[in-house]
Amino acid sequence: MKDRKKSYERQANIAVGLLIFIICGIPTLLMLALHWLLSDARSMGMMGFVQAIIYRLLGIMTAIVVVIGIKKTVQNKSSAVKRMAMAAGIVLCIAVSVLLMRPIVLDIPYLSHPETMYLSDLEFEDDTNYEYSNFYYVRGMGADGHVHSFNVSEERMEEGQELVQASDRPVCARVAYLPHTGILMTLEYIT
Repeated sequence: MKDRKKSYERQANIAVGLLIFIICGIPTLLMLALHWLLSDARSMGMMGFVQAIIYRLLGIMTAIVVVIGIKKTVQNKSSAVKRMAMAAGIVLCIAVSVLLMRPIVLDIPYLSHPETMYLSDLEFEDDTNYEYSNFYYVRGMGADGHVHSFNVSEERMEEGQELVQASDRPVCARVAYLPHTGILMTLEYIT
């Protein structure tokens, strides 16, 4: 009887490990492949929106893995502790899901008509502090008096820098973006 119980526990642990790999490992491998395929063009347009969805879904999957971990941790505890821990885990999953997906859902109506803004006093920044990724930004003053920053590709950043250096007049940018996620859909430099 004890051998059968140990065998069952071993199989259950293998199944949980496999489930965690499926939930976390496969999407991570897919994201690495997507990152490699898309280079630095991944941050703009519809591909940037798809990337934001994938990242948020990975966050939700991580919350689910935490709930599974809570369940495994409290497996040998009393039923009241189990119920409280699982309820807390489920509330955590729901809260994380709502917080992560809310901006995506709110931006869906803007996909066909993103908000437009003109930026002046352009600045460019490249953030190369990461081992496998570099991030490039264009910043400028909007008509609302606030500084706005958008993630762009290296090519688009360099294009703007060259225009600013070559022009004797101020260079502005016309940006179309999704207001809730901040994803830049189009960027046009104006000299």
